[in-house]
Formats: sequence, structure tokens, C-alpha cells
Amino acid sequence: MFENDSIQAFHRKQPKKPQKMRAMGVPATGKRDEFIMDTNSSSIVSKRSVEKLYYPKQPEYFRYFVRKFQRRSPLINRGYWLRMKAIDKTVENFLGEDNGKIRVVVNLGCGYDPLPFQYLGIHPERCRNCVFVDVDYPQLMQKKLEVIRQNQPLLDLLAGIKFGKPDDAVLGDAEKYKALGCDLKNVSSLDQALRKMFDLDNCSVAFLFVAEVSVAYMEKPAANAVLKWAAGLPDARFCLLEQHLPDGEDHPFAVTMLKHFQKLRTPLHAIGTLGTMRDRFEAAGWPSEGVDLKTLWELWSNDDFVTPTERRSLDKVEPFDEWEEFALFGSHYFLLRATNNVGHDNDEEAKPDDIGHAASTEDSCSRTLNAEIISGPSTSRRFAAATSIPGTLEQDILKTPLQGVAHLGGLGTRERLKSGDIYQEPAHDLHSTERDEGGAPRRDTATLPDLPSATMCHTITSLGGPASLLVGGRASPDKASSACFILQDGVWDAAHNLPVGRFRHCAVHIDKTGGMSQNKSTVLVYGGKTSQGDVLDDWLLYDLNSGWQRLEVTGEVPEPRFGAAMSVDGTGSGGWLLGGMSDDGTVITDCWLWNLDSSDHTIRVYCQRKRGFGAQRNAMSHALFRFGAQIARCGSYLLLIGGISGGKMLDRGNEIVLLDDGTGVTANWSQRPLLVGFSAQSYEGGLLMLGGGATCFSFGTFWSQSQNLTLDNLERRTWSVLETSTLPFREATRNLEPTPSEKLMGEHGNSIDILRRTIATATDFQSILLSSQPAILKKLDLGICTKQWTTTYLKEKIGTDRSVVVHDSPTPKMSFSTKNFSYKTVPFGSFMDRAEDGDHVYLRALSSEKPADSPTELAKDFPSIAEDFKLPPGLAHVVEHAHSSPLRISGPVNMWLHYDVMANVLCQIKGSKRLLLYHPSDVSRLGLPPGASSSPIDPFDPSPEDHAALRHVKAYEAVLNEGDVLFIPPLWLHTAKPLSNLSVAVNVFFRYNGMETAYAAGKDVYGNRDIAAYERGRRDIQKILKGFDGLPDQVRTFYIERLVAELRSSI
Repeated sequence: MFENDSIQAFHRKQPKKPQKMRAMGVPATGKRDEFIMDTNSSSIVSKRSVEKLYYPKQPEYFRYFVRKFQRRSPLINRGYWLRMKAIDKTVENFLGEDNGKIRVVVNLGCGYDPLPFQYLGIHPERCRNCVFVDVDYPQLMQKKLEVIRQNQPLLDLLAGIKFGKPDDAVLGDAEKYKALGCDLKNVSSLDQALRKMFDLDNCSVAFLFVAEVSVAYMEKPAANAVLKWAAGLPDARFCLLEQHLPDGEDHPFAVTMLKHFQKLRTPLHAIGTLGTMRDRFEAAGWPSEGVDLKTLWELWSNDDFVTPTERRSLDKVEPFDEWEEFALFGSHYFLLRATNNVGHDNDEEAKPDDIGHAASTEDSCSRTLNAEIISGPSTSRRFAAATSIPGTLEQDILKTPLQGVAHLGGLGTRERLKSGDIYQEPAHDLHSTERDEGGAPRRDTATLPDLPSATMCHTITSLGGPASLLVGGRASPDKASSACFILQDGVWDAAHNLPVGRFRHCAVHIDKTGGMSQNKSTVLVYGGKTSQGDVLDDWLLYDLNSGWQRLEVTGEVPEPRFGAAMSVDGTGSGGWLLGGMSDDGTVITDCWLWNLDSSDHTIRVYCQRKRGFGAQRNAMSHALFRFGAQIARCGSYLLLIGGISGGKMLDRGNEIVLLDDGTGVTANWSQRPLLVGFSAQSYEGGLLMLGGGATCFSFGTFWSQSQNLTLDNLERRTWSVLETSTLPFREATRNLEPTPSEKLMGEHGNSIDILRRTIATATDFQSILLSSQPAILKKLDLGICTKQWTTTYLKEKIGTDRSVVVHDSPTPKMSFSTKNFSYKTVPFGSFMDRAEDGDHVYLRALSSEKPADSPTELAKDFPSIAEDFKLPPGLAHVVEHAHSSPLRISGPVNMWLHYDVMANVLCQIKGSKRLLLYHPSDVSRLGLPPGASSSPIDPFDPSPEDHAALRHVKAYEAVLNEGDVLFIPPLWLHTAKPLSNLSVAVNVFFRYNGMETAYAAGKDVYGNRDIAAYERGRRDIQKILKGFDGLPDQVRTFYIERLVAELRSSI
């Protein structure tokens, strides 16, 4: 389907182009012009994508010139948004001049760009006393005018337009719009055509010439002639937006870009540096003080050009995380604004510091690194994570422990990856005699477990010894992960989840934490970005026993950021934090020193801004503050490597610098890499630079080769990639032996004792919430209920005659799946007597006013006893986010295995009970029917079939006595068995951090209604399955299995 019938009919009439071109060589002039015109088609489709997505409330004009809407990638959309913004801002400033002159906007090489219609239709108030002139090849302008003829909304903006003959220079003539068919290589024809409509020698006419990637395709002499002619007019401005080479033709982005245009048979003849472009304009007659150049990346970061509010608003249109690639694009495009009327201030911005003649930073380098490509069958990947593997995996040849570096996950050539590569420094001649059956030397091979899911922008950090911790990461930018896993002994073990999913965070290994146990190894995480686009500023410390603890910040507080660089100093508990990106998409230019302090047995992080950092080397200061960089040690030097900086692009002289003083470090690369999305891993005497690369806008993707760096005064050491086979994640982690964290938590049979914790403050409970692990809270003051709530007291206060609805079961095991119980309405007094006598009855209180519509609240439904029960100040978060507070009283009857979507605290008032809990990741193994929250499995008395399922899961066990409180995180499956005839408890369900917008709309009486996304997903599944109705079983099964596999791979 086309967007409108007229454009469809117009394109049908266009003759087909030859299907084959000459394979090599530069095309002839006529053919090359056709190729140049073809670039308009791609550009206009991209701008149409921006128009539809980013300007939904404005009239759409690109749509008339695009056959069919095609949504471009977020990177392409944002790049073209910035291009369009740069042109629009320049035109807007020109039209806003109040000088009484006729203002003429001449769009050179306009293509199908609807700039005149956008202003005439959207901003008519700015178009008084102005004229728009479109200029391009005659045949292209005729096609553009044909579209205008066939679309009345365009004609309505061009009152009285007259269309010329095909051989006329003036092809369209209206009061505020002119269409000229001119080849810009013949500037005299342009001069003659414009003189037919304007007095070019009259000072009362001001011209703005706009050239957006048009003169770049011209040979330099012809392009210079246009510049010189325009400079000779009495009052002229020039707006030039095109590509340049900020770091030479061998920069990976430049290589990819130039190859792209060469492949299209449209080489960029006029491309050069900003300095050469400034020189060309000055040589053409434009006064030096009237020439202003800025890269698009500089303009993006300029609050006067793009406001912080504008930058933030773009993230609401579509998720975006291609920041390095966006910066590379913006750094290779520039906007030049020139005026020959230097007495007139045509721009509110200050002139730049002679950007065109900036000195190279390469001469400032004083250190040299030698690089060698690492040989072997590695996988192209970027935004992966590397970790040392000291003896945790096994080599196949000699069955000996493997020591090396694993490079895991990331984005591959087609999709995100679960797999990894193993890099090893071979022992000298260790395997020189190993041969295969054919007598050839055998390659080293090793087995590596897949990551739990395909992920990128995650971290993997050593925990000390043989273990490493994987933290967070993402699928798409709006799907951040909170999952954490420990790699040890060749398997992944589920660890405590993050309180909030995040990616682009910092993570460092902490050797000791001050006053805590000596040499206690752990991981410190800072910042990052969430699925919702929130930028974080929290500091989290990991503990194998208790999970994540949010640290209080003392001293000064760094602003929230993601993609920062962080390191640890020699103390093992302090270090550097610098750069990163703020929530408005600009690089933060500050540096911090941080240090963990536990002098009073409470761990805090002290932060102090390092003022004046970088000031000693002004020429290099911008290179010290980066996004997406890494800090790594090579020999005795601490290096800041790669990423992007704000404003100016990093070049070969400063992409690697010494962190302490910013001195550039030269790397003698075997192949120049693109230092984006790489992983840096230090080893004794050197540094591995693994993977990396970037999508170079619409020009293609560049992949860096992994290389080994050593200082020039040290012996070079050779590394290689092992042939790696992978194990599926589920097979690798399902192990009857206790995992490392389980060993520390304490194990009994096939279950783990839930830890008993003491909390004194709300901060203590927050750390438990952050862990997303169950915990028994002991020694809490729950009020007088623990003493007063006897059977006699409750019957007296509630009333023996009050009717209550109870579960009445003939057996001690209730099952929601078989409904082996009945609901009965009975007097409260008789229910209490039966429970105390050992009958299998159970009360889960409901709302007394609207039991089918509203959740129960102890204060409303049992006001006579509500004041006896209280939650201590340490559980203030529960009170503030409470959903319901049901009273639970039961005889000796089991509650079936189920999960609740809300988090809750189960407060045991009288009696005791035993509970078994299961991690949410085990839900698929516990027999829950589709859409159900209850399981038919009875873990306390399993059948032989249930035994088989339970062998593959771990139970977390809790025994609650009077006064104990059990925190049950959301989605943890649990079942309960009373250990006394009478059990009295109060549940308080509460909304969990990070899930506020996920809960289903409408009533949720019990706190276990599945989140809205899951409910929608189940409906969508039914629609998908219905689409396969009527197909042969083999075909239906084939495609459904493929969909299942694709869904699983995206988790």
C-alpha cells in the first residue's frame, strides 16, 4: 500500500532503470548524475520516518514524496532528526531577521525535500516577505513538480503557481515558491535563472543558500565556483551540511563511509577536514570572521541549539542506546554557516575557537603500545563483557584447569549472543606434540557455558578467587535486566537480583571494605540506566549471603549517570569515577574520587569531586571525560581507553590516554580498531582489547579485531583464541550439588534455610528488598497481639456470632487444583473452636463490605483488634505501599503451592508453621497450568511424579514462630504447613519497587493478579495459534516451534 494514490500513480509512470551497472570504475558524467539523484531517494525515506515518528502533531509533507513509509532504525532516525534540526534552525534564524529585506532561501540540490511547504504550511507567520527557491537537476525537479501537481494540499500552498516547459530553467513560479532546473556544475545557468526573478545586485535582497550533502558530490573546482559566486552577492549567507574527515581517511568510520559512497558511484569529491573547508570558503571570498563551523555532535551538546528538554523528549519516541554510533555520525558531519555581511550578527551563538585549525593531539603522545592481532576463531561481538577464568573451566586436550579470559555475550553480526570466546596465553610448546588422528597438530579446545540469556551492556566482575559475578545488561534499551549470576566451576548459579534492572552501569571488584572482614572480596556497582529510561545514581554493594546493599553517600553526591568509567586504586576500596552521560544525552565533564568507609560498622561511600582535573592539559581536557570508555592497567600505567567525548571526537592521539595527567598514548595497531563496545582485560605485563565495533550510520558496520597490547619496552606475549564449544544454560546450572551461594547460606537435604535477619531501621529493610531474596525478620515489635490474641480474646473482640467465610477440607492437604475443600459461611466462634480442636479449616479474611471487589484491610474489617497489631518503623516502606492486610487463622491444614504478584510480609502471631519457597525461575518446573498461579504439586508429600520435578529445584525453608516475620518477594512460589493446631497470622501485601506501572488495572482482591503485560501476552498467544488453524499438523508444529525458539532466545 502506498501512502496516497497520486504518488503511487506517479511512480508507476517512471521508467525502470538499467538493472546492471559497470562493475568497476567511476561512471560517466551523465550516469554519475543519475547516481547522485538516487541518493535523494534514500535520504527522503529516512526523513519521512523522522517526520511520522517525531512530529506526529504536525502536517506531514514528506509523505507526498515517499511511496511507502519505512520505519528506520533509531540511529538513522536520530541522525536525520539532527540533520533536519540543523537546517531548520539556520533557516528559522534567517527568516527571523528584522532588516526589512526580501529574504530568499535557495535550497541547492534540494531533491524531494519539502522545506518550502513545511514553512508555508506550518509556520506561515515566518514567511512574510520571503521566497523559497528549489534548485536541482532539471529531470528531478520535473518529477518533484509532477508530485505537486497531483496533490491538492501542496498546490493550496502555492497560490497561482505557473508551470514552465521542460526545457525552461524556471519550471515552477509562484509568489513564494520558485522551482529551478539547473545543474550546479554550471553556475552561470543558476545565476541567469535567479536573475529572471530577483535583482541579484540589489542590497535589499538577502539570500540564504542551503546545501545539505549536495555540493559534496561535485568536483572541487565546480563546488568552489558555487561558493565564490554566492560570496559575490551583496548580502548572502551559506548553510553547508555535509561530511568531513576529523581523523583522516583511515579512521574506521571514515573507511566505512567512503566505501559506501564509492559503492554507490557517488564519491565525495569535496570531502576534507574542517580546516580545509574553512580555507575553501575564505579562498572563495567569504570573510574569515563570517565563517562558523561546528560538527553535528557539537551542536547536539549545545543547549542553545538543542535544549535539554528537546533531547530528553526524543527518548519518549523510541528507546535509544546507540550513543557512541550517534556521536561518530555527528562527528563526521558538520554545519557551516557563513555570511559575507560580517557586520550583521546572523547567529546568537559565539564564534568557535578556530575549530578549523585545531592542532593535532598526536604530537602530545609520549608513550607507545605495540599491538598484535589475536589469532583464532573468535566471534565478532561488541558490548560484551570479559572476565578472567583462573582454573574454572576444563581444557579438552589434557583435561587440565584452564586459565585465561572469557569474553561473553554482546551483540553479534545478526543478534545478541549467549555464547563466549576464550582467550589464552599458551605455555611455550605445551601442546607441540599433540596430534589428531590424521597427524595434524591439534588446536586447544574448551567448553564454556552459555550465558543465562542473550544480553549486552552487562558487566562481569571477579568476586576474587575462581568466581565472577554477572550483573544486569539489556536486550533492547527498554528491556533492562535485574538478573545476576555467578560463574564458578564452569557453571552459572543464580545470584540475588538487582533491586532495579539496569545496563551501562559501572562495576568494580572490591578487595576489602574497611572495617568489615579483612580481605572480603565483593563487587561495587554504580549508576546505569533502567528500562524506563531513568538514569541511576545509587551505589550497590554485593554480598553472597544477603545480596545487594544500597550504600549511603557522604561528602558530595555525583549526579546520576550511565556509561561512566570507574576504577579501583591500590587500597582496594577506593578509586576514580569520571564521565558518563546524563539523562539529557550529553557527556558529563567531571571526575570524582570515591572511597568505602565502614569505620562505624556501617558501610558508606564517600565521594569528593576532583576539581581542576584535566586543566593542566587544556588541549586534551575534553578527552578525559567520556562515555562508554574503560579504565584498564597496562604494565604500570593506568589507561583511559576509547568511548566518546562531548563535542570533539577522540582521535588517534587521545583515544588512549594516561588517566593521571591525560597524556596521549600511541598504539601501533595491526589493524586500527574502532574503540567502541570493546572489552579491556589486563594481565601481567599487557592488555587485551577484545571485540568492539559500531554501526556506522547507514554506511555499514565495522568490526574490530581483538588485539594484544604491550608496552614498547616489554617483551611481546602471544595470545590466541581457543576453539570453544558451549553448554546450554539450563543444563549447565541444574546440578544436585549445592551451588556456591547455597553453601554459604546453609543447606539441609534439598532445601536451604532462609536467613534470619535483624533490622533496626528502614534502611536495613531496604537492603533486604534490594536482594529480592526471602528473609525471616526476627525480634520485631508487632504490638500486643503476640500476647493478647488467644482464642478467648479473639472471640470476645471479633464476636462469636460474626459470620466468616472459611475453607473446610476433609483432609489436611488443601488443593486448589482439585478443589478438595468447600467454602462455608460459619459463625466466627464455632470456626475458632474447630480450628483449636484440630479440624482442617482455614480463614483468609475478605473485605466485610465488598468481598468480591475490594482487598481486605485489618483496620477496616476487624477494627476491634486492629490496634493490637502494628508494623515497626523499620517496615515503614510496607505501610506506605500497602495493598491489603488479611487476617489468617487456620487449624492443621496445608496451604497449597502458589505465588503472589505482590510482595508481602507474613507476620506469625500465634502458633508456628513451616513454609517452603521456590525461586521464580523455577516456575516452569513446578507444574503450574497456563494462566494459573497455583500448582497441583504438594512439596510436603509429593507423589513419585512430583518427586521427579522437585529434584531439579531448590526449596528455601522457613519455620516461623510467634513474633517472626517472613518477607516473601513477589512471584516466589510458597506453600505452608502448620506445626500447631491453631495458627494466627497477618499478611501485609505491598507494591514492589519498579513494578508500579506493571500491575494490572482493575480489581485485585487477593494481590495475585498477574501483571498486565502477561495477561495481554496470553491473549496474543491465542491469536497467534489461531492463525495456524487449518494447516497440516506438521506445518503448524514446525512454525510454532520456531516461534517458541525465537521467544526463548530473546529472554
